[in-house]
Amino acid sequence: MKEQSSGRWHFAGKEAEKELGGNVLALLAGAETVKSNAVRKVYRNGAYYIKIDRRAGRSFYGEFRAAEVCRAAGIEVVEHLACGRSSEGACLVTRAAENFTEAALLFRTRQPWELYESFAAFLGRLLASGLYHPDLHPGNILINPETAECRLVDLHGVRRRTLFDRFFRMGLMERCIMEVRNCCSDSEMIELLKKCSVRNPEAYFKKSLAKEAFYLEENMPKRKYQILNGYFKYTRLETDGRLVDVEISEKELAAAEVVTLPEARELFLFHFFLTQARIPHRRVLALDLRKEQIWLENELPEQYRSNASAQELALRLKYNHLKSCESDYKQGYLDDIAGVFRKNQ
Repeated sequence: MKEQSSGRWHFAGKEAEKELGGNVLALLAGAETVKSNAVRKVYRNGAYYIKIDRRAGRSFYGEFRAAEVCRAAGIEVVEHLACGRSSEGACLVTRAAENFTEAALLFRTRQPWELYESFAAFLGRLLASGLYHPDLHPGNILINPETAECRLVDLHGVRRRTLFDRFFRMGLMERCIMEVRNCCSDSEMIELLKKCSVRNPEAYFKKSLAKEAFYLEENMPKRKYQILNGYFKYTRLETDGRLVDVEISEKELAAAEVVTLPEARELFLFHFFLTQARIPHRRVLALDLRKEQIWLENELPEQYRSNASAQELALRLKYNHLKSCESDYKQGYLDDIAGVFRKNQ
């Protein structure tokens, strides 16, 4: 598709320019805010997403061009329609992918095996494409649950792979498949690694678990501070003083079991720790530090119910149960993360 330029704006083609009416900012009228922080905002207006960056000198042109590079390499992406500058800042307009869901949201619970296979196959094509994505994770991959189609989003920094990327950064992209391990057995994970064309998947899986333990150890002090201070990615501070996991709905919170105990703070932190370690557990939904109260998930996840040792671990912080709560592949990993959590108490 030939790019069209109009003043300070670049369009995907004449049809895109005609569709948007030459006045992209008109889309902001009545648009719904999807995400927002001090420098960036994302809006949705019907069939369009409008991303705005208010920082001086910023441009979405690189991301706009990256969409064409991805398509040329056979990687499906969301449709990029226009980019440019306005009084609001740098702007990027993409078409909403109807019936698609973030893989990160979809894979919080067990899904049909075909979706995991499609996700792994898509990652395999991306890894073999010669492209490098600096921020590849399930939140940047969309999946259609009905057709199992996948599309890539958030293309900032996507480029043709350099020699340095190939030898020193590919692990960051390969790590993406490990994000679904909370819903898959060890044997299923190895099958997915094979579909990603990972060499020696058994050894890679074991090594990756050790790396995950290292990442947890490296980030735990910072995460602990963020969780207890209402950082928007993890917790929200309610008017009644409770800290609530941002992924928890009011309906889930209303159905939760309220427990008062001295270890309330440690259990709340351990819930996030287990979540980041991708270990299924009975979630701790909220914390009231003043009353030493926690709100426990009323229903146990399906993949967790048969695992009595992990259940006891999550509720009582009995580290010795880690050794028996998973298969041989994960035992070393679980031992490692138990030490990480103890070290950061």
